[in-house]
Amino acid sequence: MNINFDKIHEYKLLYPLWAALLAFIYFFSLHPKSGALGGMVLVITGWTIPTVIVALLSWFIAQLLSRKLYARVIFAVLISMALGLNTKLFILNKAFHKPTVQMEIVDPIEVSNGVKINRNGFEEINRTE
Repeated sequence: MNINFDKIHEYKLLYPLWAALLAFIYFFSLHPKSGALGGMVLVITGWTIPTVIVALLSWFIAQLLSRKLYARVIFAVLISMALGLNTKLFILNKAFHKPTVQMEIVDPIEVSNGVKINRNGFEEINRTE
């Protein structure tokens, strides 16, 4: 069986449609109304659908950027890494962000009139009269 790679370019507009269909299937399987069927789809294909969506979109964008196969593969790998990184951006922000103010109550402190606040933030009322 011979595969004509020139014919593959004719179908490149279908990649985003396949990705949209897979996203619909994935979100439908997450919805509570889908019931047991949606749960089974999610259990069986829950890890593959997001990966295939990223692969389809990155290959589509790579085909728009270059005509040579080796350049498309390089672009597709770089784009898929960028698309796959988006879920980790919040973790990267926490790694570089250091809070300016930190507070920890070690011992109860007296605020006024014998009212003390302990380390859990609760008031301890010890009024001595």
